[in-house]
Amino acid sequence: NEAKQGGGISVEEFSSPTIESCVVEYNEAPSGAGIFIRNQSDATILYCTVKNNIINAAYGNGGGICVTGSSTTISGCEISNNISLGYGGGISYLNNSSGTLSSSRINENIASGSNSLGGGISVNGSTPLIEYCLIAGNSASGAWADGGGVDCTASPSATFDHCTIVDNSSNGTAGGMFFQYGADPVIQNSM
Repeated sequence: NEAKQGGGISVEEFSSPTIESCVVEYNEAPSGAGIFIRNQSDATILYCTVKNNIINAAYGNGGGICVTGSSTTISGCEISNNISLGYGGGISYLNNSSGTLSSSRINENIASGSNSLGGGISVNGSTPLIEYCLIAGNSASGAWADGGGVDCTASPSATFDHCTIVDNSSNGTAGGMFFQYGADPVIQNSM
């Protein structure tokens, strides 16, 4: 599937679906190639696989999932092998987004554009709680790309609890986690 936002699924304008036990795969879009969530939408995503989705526009965000101005509950999911040309190869949180990402695997995602941020996860001025997650094998591979596993830009920022962040790589700064421009994440009980 291909669209201008949300190649697989787009959730917009105060919507609150529950998406459970689904596979979201082989989609393309300029933002949120797999799933795009915006404008005060409170989506719940449970036990889903979001993989092999591709951003098809320069500086596009959220190869797997893009959350902007919304709160989401994501649990028991695999977010893998997605490609972004901007922020968040796996998932990006933008514009005061919040919610919980728990008990999920974010692995083998790529932020491949120049100046890309967060191969696995990018958090920009947002406050998700990310807990009990494996963030592994992701890369920020573009020229001057930073934060192979995780990027946090600006405040407010994310909380990471009981996460394993391992075997990520960056072509620029920080293979594991990268913080910039006043980011103030909380990291606890993680390695």
